[in-house]
Amino acid sequence: MVDHKPIFDDEDLQKQNKLWNPEEWIGCGLTYRDVPEHVALEAVRLRQIPSEVLSTLPSELLSPAGFFANSNLPSWDPAYDSKDAADVDFDATEPTLVPQKPSDIRLLSVATIRRLDNTFGQAWFDGKKSIRDARDPNNVQHWPLYFLTYAESLRQTCRCWVAWRAAIFWALEEHDDEEPEEVKWRQRTVNLLSSIVGWSGRVGCGLGDLSYEHLAEVLGENMLMGSVVDALVHDIKTRLTIRDGTSSEHIIGDTMFARCMTDGAATSSEHMGYRLIARYTHLLSSDSASRPRYLSFPLHSPPLHWAACMIDLPKQHIHFGDSLQRRRPQALFDELLRWLTEDVGLQKVKITDDLTCGLQKDHVNCGIISANTLAHAILGDTLWDHRHARTYRYRAFCTIASIILRSQEGKNTVLDVPFLDPFETHTDVETPAAAPAVAPATLHASSQVQRLTDEDITEFLNHTEESQYSVPAKRLRKGQDADSNDEGPVKKRTKTDVNPSACSKAFDNPDEHSSTLNGTQPWATKVAVAEHVQLDILESLRTGGQGNSSRHDRVVGILIKHGLFRGNAAKLERLRRECKRDDGDPRPGLDINNPKQVICSRCAKTVQLKAVYEAGRFREHWRKGCKKTPVPNKSITNFFGPKSASFKPVPQKLQPSEFIKHCPGLTGAVHPRIDYYIDHCPASGAGARTINFYVAQLFEEKRGIVSISDPSLSRKERTLAYHHQSLDRDWRIETSPHRASVVATRCLIRFAVYREADVSDNKVVCTACWAVFLRKEFRTAINRNRDKTYQQLIRTPKLYSNPIQYRLMAQYEGLEALLTNPSKLGVMLRFARGVALGHYNDLKVFLGLVETMVLATERRIRGVGMQNFKYPQEWREFGALIRMTSPRSYRSMAQHFRMESERSIQHTTSQRPRFPLGITEKSFEILAQYCQDYGYPSNYPLCFSVDDTKLFPAMQPLYDGPSKTWYLVGLPGAQQLQVKSAAELETLIDRKHNAAPKLRLWSVQIPFPGIPPLAFAVLPIASKVKGSELV
Repeated sequence: MVDHKPIFDDEDLQKQNKLWNPEEWIGCGLTYRDVPEHVALEAVRLRQIPSEVLSTLPSELLSPAGFFANSNLPSWDPAYDSKDAADVDFDATEPTLVPQKPSDIRLLSVATIRRLDNTFGQAWFDGKKSIRDARDPNNVQHWPLYFLTYAESLRQTCRCWVAWRAAIFWALEEHDDEEPEEVKWRQRTVNLLSSIVGWSGRVGCGLGDLSYEHLAEVLGENMLMGSVVDALVHDIKTRLTIRDGTSSEHIIGDTMFARCMTDGAATSSEHMGYRLIARYTHLLSSDSASRPRYLSFPLHSPPLHWAACMIDLPKQHIHFGDSLQRRRPQALFDELLRWLTEDVGLQKVKITDDLTCGLQKDHVNCGIISANTLAHAILGDTLWDHRHARTYRYRAFCTIASIILRSQEGKNTVLDVPFLDPFETHTDVETPAAAPAVAPATLHASSQVQRLTDEDITEFLNHTEESQYSVPAKRLRKGQDADSNDEGPVKKRTKTDVNPSACSKAFDNPDEHSSTLNGTQPWATKVAVAEHVQLDILESLRTGGQGNSSRHDRVVGILIKHGLFRGNAAKLERLRRECKRDDGDPRPGLDINNPKQVICSRCAKTVQLKAVYEAGRFREHWRKGCKKTPVPNKSITNFFGPKSASFKPVPQKLQPSEFIKHCPGLTGAVHPRIDYYIDHCPASGAGARTINFYVAQLFEEKRGIVSISDPSLSRKERTLAYHHQSLDRDWRIETSPHRASVVATRCLIRFAVYREADVSDNKVVCTACWAVFLRKEFRTAINRNRDKTYQQLIRTPKLYSNPIQYRLMAQYEGLEALLTNPSKLGVMLRFARGVALGHYNDLKVFLGLVETMVLATERRIRGVGMQNFKYPQEWREFGALIRMTSPRSYRSMAQHFRMESERSIQHTTSQRPRFPLGITEKSFEILAQYCQDYGYPSNYPLCFSVDDTKLFPAMQPLYDGPSKTWYLVGLPGAQQLQVKSAAELETLIDRKHNAAPKLRLWSVQIPFPGIPPLAFAVLPIASKVKGSELV
């Protein structure tokens, strides 16, 4: 038994496992724990992905640009990654599917992969044979057990694709304020995206832990990892060595030095960094003439920041530089002082924050600024300028990519295709033109790329002997005899083994085959093929069929897999004609550099051909009648359009990969105590150091004063110290009418999020505000009890109070009582806040009542009458409606509320134009206004009705405000008698005019429910009136 997890290499996985017997372990009720090594070997072999399945994933030889442009992968959502899919589990059913097309596979979250990985061994012992995916009840899938490894690789590939997509989009974006220098570096970046080889995993090339995913984060507004900072520091070391040689007076440390120093590695011999610190100690404490004068290194300032430091050993001075002018990491500098005094041998070390560095205006470029600070201090580079932040990003990427490119050129690694436009479709080649043979001319001559053509492959096969169809000799283990064979008896000779003796000779000289691919043959001078591609080709030729066409197709398939094949335009056209022949596919999807597949225009599926340029399998697929791709439904607007209009589906817009959000600050949505802190904290901000720190910073060097209580400090000097403290606060309380939150003093204001739901989520804040929330001091501040009595508040020192609040209390009498006695005026305080926040904007009548009562009370207090008092319009209309409905109710309300007098209402009514008698032009103006108020088109139908009402015959004088004339109304018809005086009114009444006993009313209504009718016209009529007269 073994008590550790064994590690197996490829040689262990390939040899025969003679000790393995499935009947002794599978389905026997055993527990997968402390299993023997040969059982663990079989479990690893069971999870190994077959080569034909592994080939469905993108090749690792692709450049980032080629990987992005040529990969067809499922979408990866970071929010889904933490959710465990319970519908995915092991099952005893035999597998029914094999991974063929990554884009058709639903990704597994990392939580699901970890769960399956932890239970894999026990599930295997229990007889499980597949992984069941029942997330879609209508399509339950059973995958082989190695699908767990495949799903993990596919998920990582999709993550890399998302990272490189964001990086490439950022690099391709052109800005209106670009300068020539930025354009030059951006173009270099675009070229290098097509030139470097690799898109996932560690970069290598002497750059430590740097990965391609972290390299992609350089292109964009992203925080940078320590490995990226180390890569930039590596470039500074290289340039310093070129300038000074090995006798430089500078030592440059990487981020590991500061990390080990913070963890106390200098005093702990068990720490992994103890030997590293000891090496620095030996170099700096030596008495030789070549002793370095300066030690420079970048350092991490928690939680999410990078800074720089330089130690001047002869002057015993530590220079610290921070682009955000933040405080120094206390733990690091305490340990650094102890190390310099006790181990290095310095006496009195001084620390100042005077290392020259660029001023940062964001929270993402600190990693580049820290490296630039060291390069400026050591090599004299131009100091960081926030106006050219994008240019510095491009330069940082080009610096690291150039190191990778130089290393790959030294290894003779083949590079990838030129940069492809990511917005261009590459599945169908309408114009048969040969692909470019080399990378852009701006690259170095040794980085030119050339793919293999059919002629190159044919020439290679003609010049290659059977004896060279072998893989390199197996690496012997230590102490193993070269003649021993761990693979059991020798295999029998098959029909494909033409010359087994020649093959055995090839094992004696494993270097012969590589010479065939690296220049000794005539065809090999055209291209350079990576070593692992050579091994794949030679292994395929050795183990597969020996027919010329068979060997040719296998080599082409391997080259297509690695993106190294260049097709023939004439042969591609012949393949296109074969696909179209005999009512075939009228528009097959072809790729000139992948002639082993065709995309069906009817079902959009990719059909793998049996051989290169062989259309037989695709024609069979077409004859079987594949299903048509579903056509999108017609929109409702198209149903109401002209019948002759043809339906053209609108192409779906590309969803943005990121969204710009305005930072809401820290509110109660993040933590419920934040709202309490905003309401009860008297100060306007916090987070600064103690006041004595600023006193020492201002007066220690000149006067030796380190305490605020020193009697030699004047009042003006104390005020200056407190002012410096207020300027150094880490957060402030924002209490404007539109915003009540805690905001970091260096808030980004606008930042990018990657989900549309995060734009409206107040829990998602910028990195600066989130860093404030994570601070221990802020948690202590919001959890402190701040309920104080009035007497406690008036005795609070001015130092801990808000001066703006005091000025407002002095200006507005009564505000102090409102703020300091919330228990007595709780409802009123809530009402005032509600009005400020706009919660009562829709209650116009209520606000009119409040406004009337407040203004009337102020007039009464000042001793001013109510003459010319202007009531709010909504309150006036409400009072007029009540008076018209019930004058008694109106008089009762006027006893409790300030309301307009009845005489004023009558006067206002008299000034309005009277309703016209009969159907006149004014009637149609009123009708047009009625339709306009409800947004009803004037040419649409209306409901028209008429009604007669019996009245008491009477005549009444009526005053017309606009014409300032009296009329006598109540007579039949539209006749109106003008009255010029009271005597004339009596004369007209004495003439015994017959008053109208009836009233005819015409009404119009919009034919929709809930809309009241309009009184269109009225007319007094006699008892006997014919209909023709009325019409």
